[in-house]
Amino acid sequence: MHGTLTHPTKPPEPIFAPELRFAPPTAPAAPVRVPAGGPTLRAAEPGVAPIPVAVVGATGYAGGEAVRLLARHPGVRIVGIVGRDAHGEALAERQAHLAGAGLTLEPEIPSEAAAVFLALPHSAAAAIVPSIVERGTAVVDLGPDFRLHDPADYPT
Repeated sequence: MHGTLTHPTKPPEPIFAPELRFAPPTAPAAPVRVPAGGPTLRAAEPGVAPIPVAVVGATGYAGGEAVRLLARHPGVRIVGIVGRDAHGEALAERQAHLAGAGLTLEPEIPSEAAAVFLALPHSAAAAIVPSIVERGTAVVDLGPDFRLHDPADYPT
């Protein structure tokens, strides 16, 4: 099962907000300088802006853990937290251990996000990844949608 990551030609039916969209840009985002050889997120470098990221599915366990790790990372700035049905609610209402982060759930992925972490149920990421990638935004999928290499392994 090693090699190129592939995806079935027909993804499973979505069970989570396939209409998820980006917020319209309010101002041009500051450019993110990526060091030669790719991004290094081991530590923030002087003069390098943190990478703006969003987490979709932050109200679940994996999403909460992603927020916890990203909130403490010096090379990352969380610009958006997207939850299923809790728009405007403090993330601490669903994830008490993240009360110190001061984050609020939003209905859309902010347009300034250079990377989006997805912590969604089965088949949900497959429905929204194309629209995220189309914008040139990097995607890190924590769920199962892009794990299998052989399309025949996916349920029909």
